[in-house]
Amino acid sequence: MLRERRRGRRCKVSGRGKSRRSINLIAAAYHILSEIQPASVRAVCYQLFTRKLITSMAKTETNKVSRLLRDAREDGTIPWTWIVDETREPERINAGEDPAE
Repeated sequence: MLRERRRGRRCKVSGRGKSRRSINLIAAAYHILSEIQPASVRAVCYQLFTRKLITSMAKTETNKVSRLLRDAREDGTIPWTWIVDETREPERINAGEDPAE
């Protein structure tokens, strides 16, 4: 497990199976999100682009960042609440209906 320390904060980044570039992008995204959260994936991509950590805002680059952010959320590196998707409707379960009917 790789640990990186910046500004007194510790960022846990899982290193197994990921390239050095992917690990660095996750660490950078963690630090960006720790300052601006909650934020969308696109906002994180824009921050990475302006810091020259991704080459463009092309769909291939943003999809890669999205996948890395998903992985980082699933392994607990980035809290789920730090990333929002305001384009989707919240999923609602109707608890008032009887499932047996």
